Amino acid sequence: MEFPEKKEDPKVSTHKKPIFSFVLYPFIKLRKMVDKVSVRLLLIIFFSAVPIATIAIIFAWNNYRLTFSGSLYRGVVAASRINAAIQNHIAGSRSVMRALSQDNLQKDPAACKRILDFVYSASDGRYRVLQFRYVTGYIVCSTGDTSLLQQAQVQWERKSPVLLIPFSYDKGPHAGYFFIQITRRLFNSEKTFSRKGDGYMTGVITIGGSKKNYDSLLRWRNDDEDMSDTQAWIIYNDRQIVPLCRDCMWSHGQFLNSTILNRLYNGEHSFYMRPSRVSSNEGGAVYSLMQVSPGINLVVRTGQTDVEQHAFAFFVVRVVEIVFFLMVGLGAVAVGGNILVTAPLQRLTEAVQHWKQTKVFDGSVMYNMPLELRQLGFSFMRATRRLTRHEEHLIVVDQKQKLLIREIHHRVKNNLQIIASLLNLQMNRIKNPQSRAEFATARERVKALATLHRYMYGEDSDVQAVNMRHFMEELCCQIIQAFGYDSGDTLVSFQSSVEDITLTIDQAVPLALIVTEILSNSLKYAFVGRKKGTITITLCHGEPGTIKLTIADDGVGFNLERNQEERKGIGMQLIKGFARQIGASLGAVSQKNGTIYTFTIPYPTPGGEKSSGLT
Repeated sequence: MEFPEKKEDPKVSTHKKPIFSFVLYPFIKLRKMVDKVSVRLLLIIFFSAVPIATIAIIFAWNNYRLTFSGSLYRGVVAASRINAAIQNHIAGSRSVMRALSQDNLQKDPAACKRILDFVYSASDGRYRVLQFRYVTGYIVCSTGDTSLLQQAQVQWERKSPVLLIPFSYDKGPHAGYFFIQITRRLFNSEKTFSRKGDGYMTGVITIGGSKKNYDSLLRWRNDDEDMSDTQAWIIYNDRQIVPLCRDCMWSHGQFLNSTILNRLYNGEHSFYMRPSRVSSNEGGAVYSLMQVSPGINLVVRTGQTDVEQHAFAFFVVRVVEIVFFLMVGLGAVAVGGNILVTAPLQRLTEAVQHWKQTKVFDGSVMYNMPLELRQLGFSFMRATRRLTRHEEHLIVVDQKQKLLIREIHHRVKNNLQIIASLLNLQMNRIKNPQSRAEFATARERVKALATLHRYMYGEDSDVQAVNMRHFMEELCCQIIQAFGYDSGDTLVSFQSSVEDITLTIDQAVPLALIVTEILSNSLKYAFVGRKKGTITITLCHGEPGTIKLTIADDGVGFNLERNQEERKGIGMQLIKGFARQIGASLGAVSQKNGTIYTFTIPYPTPGGEKSSGLT
């Protein structure tokens, strides 16, 4: 007893998708995206143009930085010039004080007065007060407005004989001016400071004030650069603010406030860039902080020009222009590449597809193509012509071969018919019934092969394969007629259910002999003593990769094991031998109501694989 193989449920998948397939999925999609020539051309052009566009954007960014930092540069330059001018005024005043202190002014008050008047007039308004006095407070000589003098009680440092005192006034005729009082000590001959014969040389100078003086500070040693949009303030003594230009009507509350000062004093840098304010229609500005001397700081405000204020907008516009022209260039190159490269490739591809369907290659599509594509097209056209000639030759050879094979089958069929006729003539001369039966069996085997060969050389038949539907019906009817069961006392009806199954000659010959042996045995032994009977033949597709042949009768049946031991014929041996030849499994069941033979035969699947079935 043979057991069927265990089947697997096709709905249940025993294979799991590897994890790396999900990782590779984006790369696979990307590969499909760049399969087209047009996409690859665009990628090549894009990656070629990106470095140029990047360089252009870098140049635009550097230009933006230079433009935007122009006001910062002007502010730093203005602060440096003003600081240098103030330092020059202070240094000049110190030199004058030192020169005056070397003369013996205390000996001749009249000469002292003349010298101070001369220095006062020669300074062109720089000095507001010049005075020489003793330590005891006695004034030897003076010139100018002595009300400006500041009485400061300070501790002199031994290393610095000069004392600087910044001051200003909020009200009065001197309001809005920034003053620096410079005091120099006078020593005696022993270079020691004593209470008798020694004193102070004091001078008060003005920094800025008028528009003329302020412009002279801005244009210190350089008259070429325009500094018209520049404001400057002096901050001293805990952030007391004095503008350097009294006539300019600057309001430090408008241009300079506590927020800006906090940013300047507490920030990481000595400058602050304030953006423009659209609501107040106020442009941007840059504030620079610089130390003049200990306790005295300079703040310079430089306004931004329209170009500097809109530098970022200009940069964005320039980037947009670069990107726009890059895209326009890419589009133009893409259109040109499509016309000059992709379209000819598409026409060549369509010509190849047309050749695959019609076996005719249109060589006219190769005109106006690039040289490489024309060479490829001409090479393909020559190859297709050679292939067409070779195919035509093969068709002629194949037709001749089929004609020869049909002729062979025809002659084999004629020879088998002659052999069957000889066996029939010999059978008619034999009187022994058993011998006649053996001859009849041999004759039917030969006639079955003759019938098969007759199907092989038909005009519409394939010389390598046989359609089993019509062949089975004719073979069965032929055997029933040969045994005489289509008329007389016993009538045997034939029922067939054969699908359109095509078998090769190597499969059809053993199968035809199997059917002949089983039908002959049934007609000999199954209906003895009966007036009618039925034989059923079924040939259909079974399990995947197999076909199933079933031959059944409703005769008397027989004992299979006993019959195999007692009978001396070769019928059952032939059936098993032919079944092994085609790789079929055999199952036979015989009871009182008939016998059933079942064969499971391997049959090629669409993929070319074979599988054997068990019954």
